[in-house]
Amino acid sequence: MTPPLLWLLGDPTAAWTVALAEALAQQGAHVERIGPSRAAEWLAAGAMPHVAATPQLFILGGDVAFPAQGALMQLLDRAGPWRFLPRVVVTTAEEPDETRLAYQHGAASLVVMNEGVAGGLRRAAEVVARYWVRTVMLPNPDYFAV
Repeated sequence: MTPPLLWLLGDPTAAWTVALAEALAQQGAHVERIGPSRAAEWLAAGAMPHVAATPQLFILGGDVAFPAQGALMQLLDRAGPWRFLPRVVVTTAEEPDETRLAYQHGAASLVVMNEGVAGGLRRAAEVVARYWVRTVMLPNPDYFAV
């Protein structure tokens, strides 16, 4: 069985991105980190990229301004097979408006990773990774190759 391919969109140096990428890799996932500038290119082009391997999960980080997150999720909705990918929005603060908008734009879950709690970021990353890699049956990319 090949490891699931996950796309993690966010600042590659942000603490939550590093913690989540490490936790996902420990669960056996292959993680491709996507920086905000690459996502901006997709938005400017109005299309998702053609790739050799379709990801099975799309994780959008809280360090990407929410209007961009919403625009990316709308782009995924218009991108044929990409619309079937589960989307997880990660944030570092509980914001009711952000929660509402994330779910309105198709988020499968919204995760608050609190950087202010000792060990909270690492523990949250481990829970998220275990859930999305071990508990959930992610879509088989062969079903909807881009």
